Amino acid sequence: MTAKPIPHFKSEAEERAFWESHDSADYLDWSKGETVEMPNLRRRTVSPDLIGAEQTLKHAAQRARQIALQTNTPCIVRKDGARVDITKQSVSDTPPAVNPARFPI
Repeated sequence: MTAKPIPHFKSEAEERAFWESHDSADYLDWSKGETVEMPNLRRRTVSPDLIGAEQTLKHAAQRARQIALQTNTPCIVRKDGARVDITKQSVSDTPPAVNPARFPI
């Protein structure tokens, strides 16, 4: 499949509206994705703005799993340094817990 060129956006709002109505699979060749190591990142304390981040990430993982199940695609997340396909968990399982402190600001 030949990927379509990504259009130039005048604003973040325009870009957000575009991606809400278009599938990235038409514009990116995800088979060419690579794992990237960033050894120089430093941990920082969690900002008060991110107190609800863990719950937000859990909700996002649940929604991504629902979409993946509907479209019969894998949904890969990182858990304890390993890649996990959360679509292969039973329905009663919850997505992997995510520690917001692991994500630098």
